Amino acid sequence: MTTYETFTLVFSAAVMLSTIVYALLTRRLVNETILLRKAQTEPHIGVYLRPSDILVNIFDLVIENDGHGPAYRIRWTTGPDLQSQADKGVRLDYLKNLDGLTYMAPGQRIQSFLGSAVELLKHDPRPSVTLNVEYSDAKNQQYKSSYVLEPARFEGLSRIGANAEQEM
Repeated sequence: MTTYETFTLVFSAAVMLSTIVYALLTRRLVNETILLRKAQTEPHIGVYLRPSDILVNIFDLVIENDGHGPAYRIRWTTGPDLQSQADKGVRLDYLKNLDGLTYMAPGQRIQSFLGSAVELLKHDPRPSVTLNVEYSDAKNQQYKSSYVLEPARFEGLSRIGANAEQEM
């Protein structure tokens, strides 16, 4: 075998190895692009409590599609016994209006009164509600999330000064 043939053989092996590595890296990049595209089009409905902007002792229930895609066919279930929680001041009647909501746009937020801290925090044990939400995306892929709402987490919260919008 001549030097030229040896050089050609080594060079061909290096090109073959480089092509294999390049193909593997390209495959990985394609998979990451697919995942990124999926993340940019899937919905995500988040549910949380927050003190009202107006009064710190009022709790608002916030339902928000913080994903990048629209959510379709939204269904709610609650637990534990909603009637016993309502007796403790939890107001989730509004969810009945939202059950079967057909569409929630990306970035859309729905905010509703949940209850007064004075009423909610005077009970022992403190009220706690689990909200389960089921929805789908444009390709009919199903999503499920569960959220525990515990007003007691805000006990002792205070605010200095008034809301700037109200002062104006």
